[in-house]
Amino acid sequence: MDQRWYGSVLALTLPADTSSPTFISEMFSQIDARIATGDRFSVIIDSSQVSRVTLKHTKEVVWWMRANREKLRNFLTCSSVVVVNPLVETALNMVFKLQKPVAPMYVVSDVGEAWDFIQAH
Repeated sequence: MDQRWYGSVLALTLPADTSSPTFISEMFSQIDARIATGDRFSVIIDSSQVSRVTLKHTKEVVWWMRANREKLRNFLTCSSVVVVNPLVETALNMVFKLQKPVAPMYVVSDVGEAWDFIQAH
């Protein structure tokens, strides 16, 4: 997983291979580290290379969002997720039906759109 900070924006690029048992926890460890600083931030998650997600991934994301709801409300200004695979989009829609985002969130089809959204917020 590639992660880079651009000022207050965390840009995560998820790998094509999501079979690692620590795939989701690696993603959230980056966000947890930023929350720990006490600084507000935005996140762009580029899932355009992801070809497969599982129900387990979906449950882990929902669990983490619920467990960190108050922290996210205090520190996350907005987020955007780049999705090109319909199966990934379906999983993401399921996540947001089970746990609504606490900050403005936009699903887009390319990274440029994601940056435009983040910069507007």
